[in-house]
Amino acid sequence: MTCRLACASLIAVVLFVACAGLPAGLLPTSVPAGTPTAMPPAATPPLATTLAPAIRPAGDPTPPPGLPRARVTRVVDGDTIDVRLDGREERVRLIGINTPESVDPRRPVECFGQEASAYAKALLSGRTVALEADSSQADRDQYGRLLRYVWLDDGRLFNQVMIAEGYAYEYTYDLPYKYQALFRAAQQAAQAAGRGLWSPQTCAGRRAAVTTPAPNITPVGGADPAGVPGAGRSCPPGYPVKGNINRRGDKIYHVPGSQDYAAVGPERCFATAADAEAAGFRPPRR
Repeated sequence: MTCRLACASLIAVVLFVACAGLPAGLLPTSVPAGTPTAMPPAATPPLATTLAPAIRPAGDPTPPPGLPRARVTRVVDGDTIDVRLDGREERVRLIGINTPESVDPRRPVECFGQEASAYAKALLSGRTVALEADSSQADRDQYGRLLRYVWLDDGRLFNQVMIAEGYAYEYTYDLPYKYQALFRAAQQAAQAAGRGLWSPQTCAGRRAAVTTPAPNITPVGGADPAGVPGAGRSCPPGYPVKGNINRRGDKIYHVPGSQDYAAVGPERCFATAADAEAAGFRPPRR
């Protein structure tokens, strides 16, 4: 009897060990269906994958903290401004951009130069901006001008805005600079969309001198340089620049993207900022 009990016990142990090593689908029918089994460690998703940080979209830089602020006292042209910085007047040459010539007496006015200058005046005249230096570039150029990026009070990088809107070319002088990749991408996008100086109706990207008023500097359809009447708070297609006359009789124009553009009700609408200036309107001072 003792031998029989010992043999039975041995057989039971052997069967238990054998069953424990079988795949789940071959377990004895005495194991309830659906009984959970341990997941192999390799099937657990890595923590780094589930908690990956969001990536900021390319082409949308933000101003570094602690930048010095200055008031724009004069817009010389589309890539050069005068500012009041730390109690001194300084001339600033913008890094990474070059606009068509409009003021150099030694050179002819280039296609879209006046438009680029007018757009810069609309965005910068009288405004307070932040100035960013670049350690990859000199502090000043050979003419003594500060080399800087200019940040608008709404957080946009003015240098990049000029390129993206088709008012400036990307420009690398000697060494690569901090925002070079972003500026080149902005130029490619402006060129592909035919914005500003890239439009076939303006300069088609060429830096040609303007010798006589030409129809290729107005939008398709033959815009009237004298402008057209506004309607409510909007302007008709082809005349995006709003000309407003305030209570004091000041004639001020606003270009798309400028601070007060959406709120202004225009008395007159113009095809370009240059047309608005020719009609006696000026950019806003603040």
